[in-house]
Amino acid sequence: MFFDWRGKPGFLVGVVNMAKIELSRWPGNPLLNPKGNKHCWWEKGSVFNPGAVADGDKIYLLYRAMGSLHYSHFGLAVLSEPTKVKKRLPLPILEPEPGNDLERFGIEDPRVVSLEGRFYIVYNAASVYSCLREKPGKLGRMITPWKLRCSLISTSDFKNFKRHGVILPGIDSKNGTLFPEKIQGHYALMHRCFPHIWLSFSPKVDSFTKGVILARTREGWWDSERIGAGAPPIKTPLGWLEYYHGVSRNSRGRFVYHVGILLLDLKNPKKILYRSSEPVLSPKEDWEKRGYVNNVVFVCGAVEWGDRYWVYYGAADSRVGVASIEKSKLLKALAKELEQ
Repeated sequence: MFFDWRGKPGFLVGVVNMAKIELSRWPGNPLLNPKGNKHCWWEKGSVFNPGAVADGDKIYLLYRAMGSLHYSHFGLAVLSEPTKVKKRLPLPILEPEPGNDLERFGIEDPRVVSLEGRFYIVYNAASVYSCLREKPGKLGRMITPWKLRCSLISTSDFKNFKRHGVILPGIDSKNGTLFPEKIQGHYALMHRCFPHIWLSFSPKVDSFTKGVILARTREGWWDSERIGAGAPPIKTPLGWLEYYHGVSRNSRGRFVYHVGILLLDLKNPKKILYRSSEPVLSPKEDWEKRGYVNNVVFVCGAVEWGDRYWVYYGAADSRVGVASIEKSKLLKALAKELEQ
């Protein structure tokens, strides 16, 4: 068994040879396309990065949408099956909160989890630092002084919503996602402070500290430039199954976004049991390679439905795709690696 030395001391970072394990794209992709008409101005440019949660005989798909302006709303699609859209609302279901300066450039990348009888939505509140009054945070090589805050909304029916506000105050962070149950009596949150994935615990669902680094970037690998939590973790007999994104550079020096897998210990998710040595999904189709941002597959939602795991992803920041894998196939491969 090989352990990556780049993991923080005390954290097991087993690297699985997942090269033969890949998510299978649905042949009917893209699942959602922008609606290019005047009545849907808010989503005529891009629809992408959907959070997903199963609820009985339906799946809620809460997606990010942009029109001609560079800020985002959330739209809602209801699926009767993982690939069958039953209903798609004509208007945004959530938009930036009036008067909230932290959301003046939109709300982004929702992750939805069912927790204690409610649906919790962790999302990015987007704004910029004041040139005169504030010192910009550090978000890699970005020139624009973005201010990003992990924020929280909850609902029981996707009709009435409660805003909980910023849950990581004073911290530039994104890619926040809650675990679907308490761990050792505490809520657990993964998020990304550039460029690594962090993990935080709290007795309150709406207030966290920065926490500790869970997983680091790996120089020379497919996740060398930055990584971030993707879908909320799925509980399996082997551990918490986490689909995360990693970024590399292609031969032209441009970013390429991939999807990989982490397997976290059920009782102590600070412990990484295994981590993909290869992506399970990379941009391949033209609609994944060309769009508002090229060469992107970006996961925010995954559900367990029947005998498969279904992963919903943004493609080139322009469309929504879905891919899946048999549960038994994936778990068998992971179990085999755990035995080594």
